[in-house]
Amino acid sequence: MEKTVRVWDKEVSVSLHQSSKTVWHATGYYMEKRIDTKGRTWSQALSLWAKAANYRGNG
Repeated sequence: MEKTVRVWDKEVSVSLHQSSKTVWHATGYYMEKRIDTKGRTWSQALSLWAKAANYRGNG
């Protein structure tokens, strides 16, 4: 599944996949660096990904 996330002023495409019943992975590139996160739901994994990208964009 693909979702789009707004990070600062950019739209970024993030890939989501489920590796087990309660583990979702979000993977995408922001500022030429790969960011991988995981959560119990796809929305949690995506939210964690967006937070990590926001943090990277702050530096």
